[in-house]
Amino acid sequence: MEDGTTTNIAQSESGSDQGTGKVKGKNVFKIAGAIIGFMIGAGFATGQETLQYYTSEGFWGLAGVLVAYGFVFWLFYCFMVTGSRTKMRHSREVFQYYCGKYLGWVYEILAISMLFLVTVTMVSSVGSIVSQYFGVNEIVGRLVMIALVLASVLLGLKKLLDVLGPLGPVIIAGLIIIAVVAIASNPGGLATAPEFIASADPPMLKASGFWLLSGILYGIMNIYPLASFGSAMGADATSKKEAIIAALVGAVALALGAICITLSQLANIDIVYNQEIPTLALAAHYMPAVAGVFSIILLLGIYTTVTPNLWAVSQAFGKDGSKRYIIATIVAGVLVFAISFLPYGELMNMIYPFAGYAAYLMIICMAVKHIRLFVAKRRAAKD
Repeated sequence: MEDGTTTNIAQSESGSDQGTGKVKGKNVFKIAGAIIGFMIGAGFATGQETLQYYTSEGFWGLAGVLVAYGFVFWLFYCFMVTGSRTKMRHSREVFQYYCGKYLGWVYEILAISMLFLVTVTMVSSVGSIVSQYFGVNEIVGRLVMIALVLASVLLGLKKLLDVLGPLGPVIIAGLIIIAVVAIASNPGGLATAPEFIASADPPMLKASGFWLLSGILYGIMNIYPLASFGSAMGADATSKKEAIIAALVGAVALALGAICITLSQLANIDIVYNQEIPTLALAAHYMPAVAGVFSIILLLGIYTTVTPNLWAVSQAFGKDGSKRYIIATIVAGVLVFAISFLPYGELMNMIYPFAGYAAYLMIICMAVKHIRLFVAKRRAAKD
């Protein structure tokens, strides 16, 4: 699950194809790359997300991956079509469009809360990374990260974020390389993984008790960040078809990445089952020469995600630079640091599934809305 900021994905593209429905491969891959970068968060990159939602379910977890990213694509499709049709860009507008004024406000509050809580999990993961690889006290890692984030949000260090922003494709490439090496190094581990998971002591953390529910929960919890990101993408796209095809390409790429990571974890379940940062554990075991570099890339990737998250939370209380904005930023930063002392894996296990359960009503509202629009369109065509 990613940040709640929006991006003008296609504004820089040529306006000659606006509304024509033409599809250009260059545009498709540009949008797909933005989607992948947006969706690669700390949970995915560290491997903890994959471990709890998919690997803990054994080989059925691979089917859970397909369910999860099927929902991710559907959400992108709905929000982009809505953005293209209505030009809505803010999550508040989108939530009220689907759920009405009052329930829409409830989901807006939930979205802000989830941005805050996901920020907590990411800062917590920093402590785990610096402790697991560098042997540095977790408190030091979290304190340095929150100080950098607060400075960025308060002082507007946008250029630094612009430089570090394209780390998403680098991270997923690194994840896939580590996964392939880990699978090739111990393919026999796949056969014994289900038995190990069943007898693990202590038991592995799971998002739910059933692979299908885990897949659904992961997919639908993305309504919170995608309401703004997806609708803005649809509003800005030079071609609605390009945006939808790009969403499909992005979802497929992410699903393939998740499958690779899941298989690597299953093949090496004895190494990763109790690790806070599973991907770093695999890198240190099979590719120690690059583990240090990968850990730094992870930390930079977390920084570029946490900063816009905290900015989005502060924006809910006041405009940039205002007194309320500054107070909200400082208070939120202090609270994030305080709560981040809880274990990273346990934090994710509490927060992420809750976000999925809370999204059920929104998903129903979205389905009903699009069915009504489809029926109205068919009736209008007949008339």
